[in-house]
Amino acid sequence: MREHAFEREGGPENELLQALREALHDPSPTRFPLLVSAFVCVLAEPSDEGAFEEDAAGEEDIDDLSLDGVGVAEFAESLLAVDVAETTAALYALAALTPDEFLAHRLEAAAGRRRQPMPDAVRGLHAARITGAVLMGDELGDGDNVILGVTWPGGVTATLVTLVDHNLGTVVKDCFPVDEPLDVVVAMYEDLLRREGEPVEGRLVPMDVADARAVLSGAVDNGRGRGGFSPEYDWPAPRPFLEMLLRTMPADGNPYAGRPAYPAMSPEEVATGFAASAEARGLGLADGAPALSAVRLLVSHAAAEHGHPLRWSGATVEATLLRLALQGSDADDETLAAVPEVLAPLVRYVHGMLAVPETSRDATLEAVDHWLPVFEGMVADEALAEMRAEMMDLDRLAAGDPGPLTLRVLARAVGGPEALDALDDAPLPREPWRTGAVPDDVRDVVLEVAGQVDRWFEESPDVAALGSEREELLTATRRYLVGVAAGDPAVLRRRARTDITAWAAVSTVGRANRLVGYSPAPLRSKDLLAWFGLSGPATARADTLLRAFGGQPGRGGMAPDLGDPDLLTRSTRARIIRQRDAARGGRSG
Repeated sequence: MREHAFEREGGPENELLQALREALHDPSPTRFPLLVSAFVCVLAEPSDEGAFEEDAAGEEDIDDLSLDGVGVAEFAESLLAVDVAETTAALYALAALTPDEFLAHRLEAAAGRRRQPMPDAVRGLHAARITGAVLMGDELGDGDNVILGVTWPGGVTATLVTLVDHNLGTVVKDCFPVDEPLDVVVAMYEDLLRREGEPVEGRLVPMDVADARAVLSGAVDNGRGRGGFSPEYDWPAPRPFLEMLLRTMPADGNPYAGRPAYPAMSPEEVATGFAASAEARGLGLADGAPALSAVRLLVSHAAAEHGHPLRWSGATVEATLLRLALQGSDADDETLAAVPEVLAPLVRYVHGMLAVPETSRDATLEAVDHWLPVFEGMVADEALAEMRAEMMDLDRLAAGDPGPLTLRVLARAVGGPEALDALDDAPLPREPWRTGAVPDDVRDVVLEVAGQVDRWFEESPDVAALGSEREELLTATRRYLVGVAAGDPAVLRRRARTDITAWAAVSTVGRANRLVGYSPAPLRSKDLLAWFGLSGPATARADTLLRAFGGQPGRGGMAPDLGDPDLLTRSTRARIIRQRDAARGGRSG
């Protein structure tokens, strides 16, 4: 294979080769393997295209070295085709990092036939071993630092620190090297704890290497596929390097090693114990009281989402309050309103039971003080309250009970639960335009639009398809247009074609009553558009008028919600009554 220049004459050096060279000459034993680890992390999935030959089938120019759109196989082939120190080192690193034993053997054999001298940390990467493990646990169970001592042949050492976050589902959140022996890194952490005023005793403890593998392997697997690089952390770029080391460690360890040992207590036992404690004095935790319901809500959430009813830290406080405020629960408004009263005393009780250090308790209570105002504001927000209720109904739907969600959708269509209860199926009467509530300055516009609406009902041959519902739809459309003018007359003061407004009124009320649209609706949308001379639906105008009336546009192509039973025809209300009664009976309507 011919010699390759590091730089093209008159052109820049290949950026990939330059990065490899800089890492190769770095005195850190981890710099080069972690660079190749990052490359592997961003490469496409390995391909099955052909076997690797010990010599490349042809020569490639250095400038062809690239990660763009290639997989591990293609990247390895480009390394084999360029015989320089940087690519030789990358062959050694890639051979060590890949879990494919056949590929590893081929790449290492090819690298071994080359003549460039290699650092021990590169040539011997495949033989690097974990010689010790230390766990820096968190007394509140938020996360652990698993600290691994790495030794290469020849005595080169380094330390790899991996942060496992349990609040995110026990996943790796960060992983970074320290070019110092394990004992030096442990001493550095102990010194850091002392300077921050935190207790040192029992915080950094030796860990069985097999347990370390079990903890880290599970955390890597849990986080796989959850997204790419974080702007705050380097993970997952070191993942192939960490996985290489994990493969060398003993298996059959305990994945729960080092986690806080909580007493075996159910949420109800915690709630009962708290109610009888000094911290709960004066809170009114009698049976049936909202305050006791709030305690049960909190400890049940901690058990379900964070693994134990006693597990309370600043992070769990934040996650719990935001989740309850955003996603809701089966709790009523009085229970949610009592959460701010009981949360801080509950934290004090739990931390006293677990003998949590004062610094951690104070940090958790600071989180309570910070997040409770946020929680209270979100609970009071009407839009979020509606969203919480819908999410709970969706949870019930997923559990096999469509009734609550069906009732919510029906109530929105008719103006609320009370209107749904009072619904009847009497036909809408024929009535004239009642423009008394229309402001004087938009009366002429309303009358012009009314004339175009009436003309469609009187002259369009399509109206015959409505049968007995023709008169009801006319009444409903008249009421709707007057309601728009009374609700927000400003939308009719704007310059807008009256034929578009007329179409929007008929279309919106017709779609809400399933009289306009796709089959089985008797009127086609395209025919209605053609009558009013429109080439396509003026959806923005229709939605503006609907909001002025107080309704809601349909979601995902569904019919709009008028929110007023006085605009619904007899057949529409009869259908809603059937669905209402079926939902209340536990059946889908």
